[in-house]
Amino acid sequence: MERENEQLADTIEALRQRNEENIDLRVKDVERENKRMSETVKDVNQQLSKLDYDYRNLQKQHARLQEQVEKVEQVLFLNK
Repeated sequence: MERENEQLADTIEALRQRNEENIDLRVKDVERENKRMSETVKDVNQQLSKLDYDYRNLQKQHARLQEQVEKVEQVLFLNK
């Protein structure tokens, strides 16, 4: 009976140790995935900032071109 209890205690200890190792591996996997996702978010935010900057510049350029078109139209209208 004592030997059986020792075997059970050893089995329980082995299971606990294996469970702890699995938990550690899962934590490391989650940390790795979190790091990867953080890098992805950082990259996407950088791209978004660049696109937003480009968009604002295009809006300004569009407004300038629109003004030039209006001026040309006025000149053409006055010359008729």
